[in-house]
Amino acid sequence: MARLFGIFVLCFFSTFSLKAQSVAADSPEYKLVVDYGKTLKQLVTSWHSKTDGEIIDQKFSSPKIISGQKTEIALKIFHFDQTVSSQEVLSQMEQAGYRPATLFELLSFCIASLANLKAGEQFPLFPILALGSCRFDSDGIKWLPYLVAVGNENRIYFRSFDTRWNTYFRFLGVHK
Repeated sequence: MARLFGIFVLCFFSTFSLKAQSVAADSPEYKLVVDYGKTLKQLVTSWHSKTDGEIIDQKFSSPKIISGQKTEIALKIFHFDQTVSSQEVLSQMEQAGYRPATLFELLSFCIASLANLKAGEQFPLFPILALGSCRFDSDGIKWLPYLVAVGNENRIYFRSFDTRWNTYFRFLGVHK
């Protein structure tokens, strides 16, 4: 009986883990020209966030590799059909040929998306994470930024890297 139970548990969890696939294949790829010459504070202000841009600018840095350049990047939104860890998301992005977006790239994407909305359209209400940016607090906890637009309010929030992300969350990836 115990052996039968063990086989059932193994089959159940094997099936369960197979379902933890990204549904990014259904998601379109977006092209975006990112102005890496801007500061994070400028982007936070452009996004009309209620979050203090000065604080964000101090906690996160702009990408150094292409600082000062306008560069076209290809983006894809990843989401999953079950609760996943940050590490599982990173692994799925890697397998698909993407890297996690930075807060800088996520803000640029959200600003461009808001600018391209047609009359009567709303910005998606689900939170979108930038796994490519993090900050550590005094206890050594790794915090990740995510953006949410609710009504006329745009917000930047933070959650621990160790969070188990439910199906409500999305993750922005940048094609390598």
